[in-house]
Amino acid sequence: DPSGRHYNIEGQAVSGSVTTPALELQPNHETVELTFMLFLDIDPTPEYDLLEVRVIEGQERSLVWSRAVLGGSWQYAWMVVKADLSAFAGRSVRVQWSFDSVDHIENHGEGIYLDNLTIETSCEPPGR
Repeated sequence: DPSGRHYNIEGQAVSGSVTTPALELQPNHETVELTFMLFLDIDPTPEYDLLEVRVIEGQERSLVWSRAVLGGSWQYAWMVVKADLSAFAGRSVRVQWSFDSVDHIENHGEGIYLDNLTIETSCEPPGR
């Protein structure tokens, strides 16, 4: 609800996703890493208000990060999140962030904010 600055829709669970256009991940890199800034104002219970990041390649969807790794130990502050995409080097993929409140309870926070999305690669050191 943009007017109320929360994601509560009375009596309903809420879900949504955002997906990048196709990204060509360059081959021959030692690491390919997705980095983004994340702000959470959601239910701190790990079983609710799920956030997952998946890589989509054709019809295949691979989980690369989940809010579950944070447990309930996060503050209402921006944090840096990193996900290893090295397994997808040399491929055309899309990255998708998916949110699911699971239930209609405790949905009075502002929700999730994403910012500064980057994909960085590192080359193999010389002499390898």
